[in-house]
Amino acid sequence: DLQQVTAEVKVLFRIPETSIVKIYRDYAGDPFETLIVPRLAEALKEVTALNTAAGIAKNREDVKRKALALTREKIGPILVIEDVALVNISLSKELEHAIEQNMVQEQAAEKARFEKQ
Repeated sequence: DLQQVTAEVKVLFRIPETSIVKIYRDYAGDPFETLIVPRLAEALKEVTALNTAAGIAKNREDVKRKALALTREKIGPILVIEDVALVNISLSKELEHAIEQNMVQEQAAEKARFEKQ
């Protein structure tokens, strides 16, 4: 739905013993900025592009799981990505308000159905 979504992400990774020399040589010993960040950003964009902003906010665990799997696939065996945590997902104030109103309306409709039964 072309809404701006900002996410704060934390990554837990480790370097396998077999990759230490390659990482030191090819990535100056710091694989985070050159290897993890661009691939994680790409994975998050791919996953979030398939959802609405409201869907991202409601299903953050699903977004996290898919982004983690895609990041692992993109990085390959050179690093082990243990976990990705979506610390904060920020939407515009107007969109957050609209999502909140929608959820309130859904709850009211569910309550009305329950009371009717």
